[in-house]
Amino acid sequence: MDLPADRWSKDNLIKVPDADSNEFTLIEYAGRNWPVFPGLSQRLEEDLAQFKARPDDTWIINWPKSGTHWCWEICSMLVSGKAELLQQSKLTAMYPEAVGNAEIEPMPSPRVLNTHVTPDYFPKEALENSKLIFTVRHPKDVAVSYFYHLKGIKFYQYETGAWAGYFPVFLEGRGENGDWINHTESWLSVLDDNSNALVLKFEDLKKDLRKEVQRIAEFLEVSGTDEFYDEVARLCSFDSMKEGKTPGPDIWRQEASGFFRKGITEDWKHHFTVAQNEEFNRRYRETLKDTIHTKKIGYEFL
Repeated sequence: MDLPADRWSKDNLIKVPDADSNEFTLIEYAGRNWPVFPGLSQRLEEDLAQFKARPDDTWIINWPKSGTHWCWEICSMLVSGKAELLQQSKLTAMYPEAVGNAEIEPMPSPRVLNTHVTPDYFPKEALENSKLIFTVRHPKDVAVSYFYHLKGIKFYQYETGAWAGYFPVFLEGRGENGDWINHTESWLSVLDDNSNALVLKFEDLKKDLRKEVQRIAEFLEVSGTDEFYDEVARLCSFDSMKEGKTPGPDIWRQEASGFFRKGITEDWKHHFTVAQNEEFNRRYRETLKDTIHTKKIGYEFL
């Protein structure tokens, strides 16, 4: 599939090879690899400097495939007081990757935004004035989920990719958003002891969604009845969202499952070979020994 050049006129499209010599398309900007959202480079250069944060903004922040759409939907219901699934995609509020100031500024308050950028590409004003929710998921499950994400979206052009070829790409941090540990550590270090920040684990949301919904509501300082929280949890279950949400933008291959594939924990066990698991654990143990904040989330690589 050819990418329409006019939509990426200011973006530097590159090809990233995997271990099997299959390639996927990304945008290179400032020495980093970014997702293929048209006009991304211009937004990073121009829009960020002009962004105006609001004290009632809520941000969902994470490495991709870590519950972004899930938490965005929950927070949207909580701040609006309406237990209704949004029909639009999270991409309509993904700043600055997918949308810019022209789309964000007209949004009525309270806004619920989301992003996968590192702290150095996040609006500084928002770090101080807005509510920040960082969601984290076991990186092995992230790696598997993101592999299918790459294969499923047309613009990545990775339909021939295989898990064995992609595995080293994730492990070496050569895809978009870079290395998982560096990304996670950078955010946790910024958010540590920040009263405006809440860290959520994907696994806790899966274990007891109703409990986590009320925890999020308390953090956002919104009030609701037990019945309201029950309904939010019901509507935001994986099966409910997969059935009730519209497919979203026409970016997916026909055979792809879209934003909602499985939504489970430990799916990595169905993909990692014994050798891959040992290599992953070895690399992560080596890197984690020099970190402080990432250890607090409690994932072990033994």
